[in-house]
Amino acid sequence: MSGDGQAGPAEPSREVDMFELSWSDPRFPVQELSAHNALHYFCQPGINPFYDRTSSNERLKQMNHQIIDAERLEMMTGKEYVVVFSQPPVLHLIQERDRRSKTLVIPRAMFYMVQGVVYKCPDLGTLVHAKLATAMHHLQKSLEKAETIKRFTPAEGYTWQDEDAAASAAKREAPAPDRRLHSKVTQLISQMPGGTAQAHDNLKRRGEPAASPRTKKVK
Repeated sequence: MSGDGQAGPAEPSREVDMFELSWSDPRFPVQELSAHNALHYFCQPGINPFYDRTSSNERLKQMNHQIIDAERLEMMTGKEYVVVFSQPPVLHLIQERDRRSKTLVIPRAMFYMVQGVVYKCPDLGTLVHAKLATAMHHLQKSLEKAETIKRFTPAEGYTWQDEDAAASAAKREAPAPDRRLHSKVTQLISQMPGGTAQAHDNLKRRGEPAASPRTKKVK
């Protein structure tokens, strides 16, 4: 509960996948983000779900240090957040790390801020797991498809033929009808007694254009 009697924003459950979350502060003008105030924008307890209020940054803020710089953080130990890359106002990279001494720090997580929207960068293990899960999904689909199209005969053993794919391929590879040949055949048939009507009917049933019969001039 906040001091004005209104309930503050609830912190997200630990079971929530942090890689699926994003956060931004609509009250802050994004075009004013810089390397100097990006950390102040990020370090908002109770609002930013990625920020840990037990960090050294929060302890410095409670000691009325408005500017949280690297020199002050080096004098402390524990979890801290620092800006490791800045391309204002579009991109800022913030690293969460565990400081053991003035010269020893252990990186724990990385966050990237794109035009004021904060995301958590996936670690190597998460990336590998996602790639493997995608590959296994497609492999499982391929095996299920192969199971439905397998055939077995004593003479040939196991064979796999996708009839739908074979029919589509055959349809694509079917040669186009030679209209000039059919026109010539029609012309020859039309020269035979009673052949013109039959030729027109045959070609009409086959969906091919029939050539107009030529008439002979009587000298």
